[in-house]
Amino acid sequence: MKRSFQTILALIAYSLLPLTGQEDKAMLNIDLMLIHGEFNRAVDTCLIILKTDSLNHKIWYRLGQGYQNLPPDEKSFDCFLKASVLDPGNSLYKFMVGKSFYEKNRNTKAKPLFLELCKADSMNWSYAYYLTSILMAQRNYDDAIKIYKRFYERDSVNYIILDRLGFAYLRKKEYRTSIDFFERSLDKHGENLNVIKNLSYLYPFVNKTNKAVEILTQGIEIDSMDMDLYVRRANIYFAQRIPDFYLKDYLNILASGDSSFLYLKRAGIGFAHSNMWKDATFMLEKAYKLDSSDYDVLDYLGLSFSRLKEHKKSLYYYLRKEAQITALSWELYQTYISIGYEYLAEKNYSEAVNYFLLSLEKGRNENLLMAVANIYDEKLNNVPKAIRYYRQFLSEARKQGTSMTDEYVGKVRKRLEYLEKTQKQPPK
Repeated sequence: MKRSFQTILALIAYSLLPLTGQEDKAMLNIDLMLIHGEFNRAVDTCLIILKTDSLNHKIWYRLGQGYQNLPPDEKSFDCFLKASVLDPGNSLYKFMVGKSFYEKNRNTKAKPLFLELCKADSMNWSYAYYLTSILMAQRNYDDAIKIYKRFYERDSVNYIILDRLGFAYLRKKEYRTSIDFFERSLDKHGENLNVIKNLSYLYPFVNKTNKAVEILTQGIEIDSMDMDLYVRRANIYFAQRIPDFYLKDYLNILASGDSSFLYLKRAGIGFAHSNMWKDATFMLEKAYKLDSSDYDVLDYLGLSFSRLKEHKKSLYYYLRKEAQITALSWELYQTYISIGYEYLAEKNYSEAVNYFLLSLEKGRNENLLMAVANIYDEKLNNVPKAIRYYRQFLSEARKQGTSMTDEYVGKVRKRLEYLEKTQKQPPK
């Protein structure tokens, strides 16, 4: 339906082009076929004419219009391109080619065409719409804003232009300016849910979280079936730790049929914070089936079953949490070691030491301890820290034992004694 409407608009625009004699009648017949939705017939008629008049750009254009309404419409682009090649000065053909490039996500091809069209007619919104969309996708926000402001200067109360300016400044992270344009847009068109959502995102950046809640509530009154509005409001309430409010919103989302892990988890936490332990376990166990490794779910399941005096179940989930934390700690420990050795290979000794020390915070490793001492001693020439870690190695070896040979430990001790003696000597 949308495509047919676009076809009619394009044909009306094209009817302004000059037609003569018998060609006029042929074009009119094809136009009527397209307007009446007889696309196959229009295509067949165009193909017949092109057999004897293959350079007729007007027929190529109409053939493209016909193909465009017969999915898949892959052939339409070639027809528009052919019409544009035959009549390169025709802005309508150029627009259709640029639009086709844009729809195929070939913005590098579409951009020069729209730049040329906008240069010839800077106040044509259709041209500007596609050009600014490309500029925004390329993060060229300033150039997009310049174009929007051309239209804004002519019509400063047009909510579409205000909305576009608001979004461009949002992407630039100029939040206060963005809010100003969005608020003015909403003032002109109070039921624009996209603007409401954008403002709810922006208000917390300028310490107006309560206003974000207010505007989302306003949006829900406009469309109570838009679950994204509930999600946004629930997330704000959750961050503010107001279970009575966020629980209600998450339950509405779940009732809509969206049983995602996050919503089950947060509804369960909300029930727990409201001391509704049975409801909490019901939601949290559903969440646990979707992700059995989440710490919060395990923790709140342990707490909820404890409050229900079901201590075996509580212990089960707490032990699962302990296992997960241990696993993560070991993984992090190994990751720090790996990163440290990569920095060591790159001769970035300071970063290597930093990561080895992070790993040592997770557990004892005499090899790493000696690596740290050696780097401070031989690579960084930091005698005080070399002494510190040599001492730590010898102290732990004496108290807890070591896998190193006595000969190696003896060499470490001699090196430590030498460094201590050197450090005590006054400089020459």
